[in-house]
Amino acid sequence: MFSGLIIGCASENKNANQEVEKNDTEVINPQINDDVIPKESKLFSDLLELTQNLNQFEGNAFVGSLDGPCYMVLTSNTQNDNIARLRYQINNYYQGKADKVDETYTVTELMRKSSKKDGFGLKNTRDYEATYLYGSVKGLKASINDGAITDGSGAGNIWFVLDSVDFELTYIMASSANWSFQGSISLEMEQYKKLKELFTNKRLSEIEVKAISKSQDLFELTSKDSNFIPLGNNKYKVLIAKSQLIKNSKLRPLFIVSIKNISNRTIDMVSLSRLYETTPESAYSNAPGSDQGLNPLVYEVLTNSTLGEDNGGDVTLYFSEYKSDKYGNSSYLNQDERQMVINSLAKEAKFTFNLIFEKPGYWFSYRKDEPINFKDMSIEQILNNLEFINKWKSINNYPAITFRIHDLDRNEWQDVPIEIYFELVD
Repeated sequence: MFSGLIIGCASENKNANQEVEKNDTEVINPQINDDVIPKESKLFSDLLELTQNLNQFEGNAFVGSLDGPCYMVLTSNTQNDNIARLRYQINNYYQGKADKVDETYTVTELMRKSSKKDGFGLKNTRDYEATYLYGSVKGLKASINDGAITDGSGAGNIWFVLDSVDFELTYIMASSANWSFQGSISLEMEQYKKLKELFTNKRLSEIEVKAISKSQDLFELTSKDSNFIPLGNNKYKVLIAKSQLIKNSKLRPLFIVSIKNISNRTIDMVSLSRLYETTPESAYSNAPGSDQGLNPLVYEVLTNSTLGEDNGGDVTLYFSEYKSDKYGNSSYLNQDERQMVINSLAKEAKFTFNLIFEKPGYWFSYRKDEPINFKDMSIEQILNNLEFINKWKSINNYPAITFRIHDLDRNEWQDVPIEIYFELVD
């Protein structure tokens, strides 16, 4: 580490597990060297092969009492060194400035370890798989604020661990000299399986594969409505019939769904997102560069539906009751009350979605000189308008509703891979 960065820093390091807002938009673009890697680096090269096509690790850097966002990738150089390449920002709130740092560390002595035999040497490890990778790191090169490149300094250790709850590959680099880095990459199920085979050095059995897949299933969604269709892999589709909307622009309800906790996790809340919250902004526009081409489906047509913008957006369902005073203010439960909640925790909640179709106003289209005035149309004319139907189909390539859960034991919110899509049908 640069001594200039840590002069004046307090001796107490911050919690490396805290969440830091991502405020550095620059990314690392490593060049992977094609030279032959020595046999003693086989474990690292296998890890590199599995991670080089993933996103970079995103997390935090901690230097003394200072911190900031940190990005890391694994790579190698022309000397066949195993490299951890970092770009991070140190926010000095006292001086009102931030320094951008680029550093490379060599990774050596990487080996498999077992938490049961060797321990972890880390805190908050209950979500980690028992087998992990452990090695040594040493500073190689460094540069501050795109300045001169100098020889790096400082040595420490590195851990690679698999998070079996959030399905992430996490690394932690730390030294007794009061600095640490940490970050994670989210994994698809197939990526997680391949990494677990690398970590354990054995092929997963069919039973183990099924167990991993099953562990990702937190909820079971069921409905008596025939228009609510399971698609598999935690995806569902809701059919919206044109004929029904033409007869009645208010479908109350469009569907009712039961959300059942089928996991062994203590989940006390589930949040359903504002409609189309994860849809990219580019999908809304009708004309490039025009702020008047916003998608009327989201901002006008469904604005008063359940989860619509003007109807409150997100909805949180409770699997248990919080402690409240007579004014309705929530407060933390004490240990005895908390245990009572856990013991009586319900496993099921119901959600009702009401669709209220609002006519959009003027809609600008790059294919027409004049804007389309939907207010003067009947609902039947709108639902048969080609411009409108094409936009509806485009938007419905993205989930209408996504989910987050609150884990009571961990006291944290987590995204979960459950998606509900809408489809307009004749």
